[in-house]
Amino acid sequence: MQPRQFARAKPKAIVIAARNAEKLKETEALALEVEPTVEIVRVPTDVTKEDSVKSLFDTVQQKFGRADVLVNNAGVSVGHTNVDMMELDDYWQNFEVNVKGVLLTTKYFLRLLGDATGTIINISSQAAWNEPEVSAGYCLSKLAIVKLCRQMSWRPNVSVVALHPGTVKSDIVPEFFWRFAEDTPALAGGTAVWLTTEEARFMSGRFISANWCVKELVARKEEIEQEGLCKVGMIGTVGLDQFK
Repeated sequence: MQPRQFARAKPKAIVIAARNAEKLKETEALALEVEPTVEIVRVPTDVTKEDSVKSLFDTVQQKFGRADVLVNNAGVSVGHTNVDMMELDDYWQNFEVNVKGVLLTTKYFLRLLGDATGTIINISSQAAWNEPEVSAGYCLSKLAIVKLCRQMSWRPNVSVVALHPGTVKSDIVPEFFWRFAEDTPALAGGTAVWLTTEEARFMSGRFISANWCVKELVARKEEIEQEGLCKVGMIGTVGLDQFK
């Protein structure tokens, strides 16, 4: 996800982090095309390494005190094979980046945030609901992110949402899916910006797709809250409730 839509919202600053320093420069240039006055801070970071993530947030603290919004966008999709044929290191890399990386960045974001109001947007995928064994590593890692959002939603000052960015041409999307890639990075970015607003706070702990209509979501807010929609859970009656 490119930060162009966040730049258009004119924040005080945007901190961008990734392993590839050259891609960070390209991302900075794209954001500055939209809003030349926004401050962009580039921090090369490996989200699977705690020392690297801590250094990132040390930089945030030194320059700004804290961050208001965290977008966990780092992700991989590797090891696409049946379980009996897998290379465990490849399979587990999905969890190292997609889950461990989210946990580490969230840990240090929350430490700086304290009691202030903030938003965490975890980039998940509709693959969280997919069932093919061949993609189990990636799908399970994205499902874990959705569940994590639900588990963290008790915090009154933090909105935590799992966002499927739509089907976009990217390094992580296999080429045979590109013919279905009708969504854009701008759509995902715009949805992410909306998720930082007070209007969207009812979506905390829930899953949202960038190609859903946010106006319809707002119109159905009461239904979504009362019926527990867009959450991970078990469907069925268990325990004493099954005898009622």
